[in-house]
This record gives sequence, C-alpha cells and structure tokens, in this order.
Amino acid sequence: MQTDGLDTGEIARRVGHSPDHVQRMLRWAEIDRPRSEMRRYPQALERRVMALLAAGESEEQVAERFRRSPRSIRQIAGFAHLRAGMHMLETAAAGAREVTT
Repeated sequence: MQTDGLDTGEIARRVGHSPDHVQRMLRWAEIDRPRSEMRRYPQALERRVMALLAAGESEEQVAERFRRSPRSIRQIAGFAHLRAGMHMLETAAAGAREVTT
C-alpha cells in the first residue's frame, strides 16, 4: 500500500491498526534477514496426510479428521510432494557424485 502512494494514516485505517503500529511494521519489513532453508523431507503432518490419501480417503475426509479445509489438505499434500521430490533429487545427485569420484 505504501508503494501505491498511501500515507501511513490511510494504511492504518484500512488494516485496523494505529499509524505507529504501521510505521513499526514498515521499518521491520526493511530489516535484512537470512532466509531459512526449506525442509527437504515431508513433515509428520504431511506424511500422515499422504498416507491417508494413499489409503483411499478423500480430501474431504482427511480435512474433517484434521479439522482443516479440503483446500488446506491439498496444499499440505502439494508441499509433501514437493519436499519428497526435492529429497529424491538430492539423493540422486549425491549418488551421481559418488559414482563419478
């Protein structure tokens, strides 16, 4: 909103906070910080969701079990697939490095 030209008072009104709070948030957003590395293997929740889906439960059934929305379950499953794929690629690359050395 700031880059769109809105002043701090207008931003504060729109997001329901004080102008001081908005100014603090804007200053915090400018602080450089190291990015954390993404986990390379599925987390426990992701593994459980994938196991239930693989066992034939629907996204709606899994969502009800974990008290989440079906959309959330799809997102969790997507992250699990992404992490599992990254882990497989790293394992294959490490194996290839061992073969060539």
